[in-house]
Amino acid sequence: RDEVIADYDLRLAALDYLRFAAGVRKTTSRPFFLMVGFFGAHLPWVAPQRMYDLYNAADLAVPTHPTLGPSQPLISWTLQPVLLGDGTEVAHSPTEPVPVWVNRDQRHAYYAAMSYVDEHIGALLQALRDESVESSTIVAAHSDHGYHLGEHGLWHKASNFENAVRVPLVIKAPGK
Repeated sequence: RDEVIADYDLRLAALDYLRFAAGVRKTTSRPFFLMVGFFGAHLPWVAPQRMYDLYNAADLAVPTHPTLGPSQPLISWTLQPVLLGDGTEVAHSPTEPVPVWVNRDQRHAYYAAMSYVDEHIGALLQALRDESVESSTIVAAHSDHGYHLGEHGLWHKASNFENAVRVPLVIKAPGK
């Protein structure tokens, strides 16, 4: 249920603030700034069932490099716990990956959580259209880090590998 997920409450509050700010903008021409930071990209990955239903876990790709490569220094690997939804920790090492089913389980949860964040962003963009301020509003979306999801035997963000440091930055400006 959406009501038990913190990002849903944030979405509702952000929509209220956005509608208020758009109303002020329409009556005063005063610009507004709204920053919304959804937690969904961080552990624990939480999303309603409809987001999980978008993906078949059995069809999800597994890592191309499930362990640390022989040419990579051990210092580039950090122990990052892999926790199942029930709190069970799954053992792994630089040379021993988690089982494929665990990887797909984790990716399934991550993709569901990201889709839920996408839904929230879509609601905010729709509100800009509904309030007729989309054409005069700059929108920027970005992430603070990526996730490994099992690549190189890593799971979180604590590395300098490209999976962790390459992040999206999307800017939509009026007239562009």
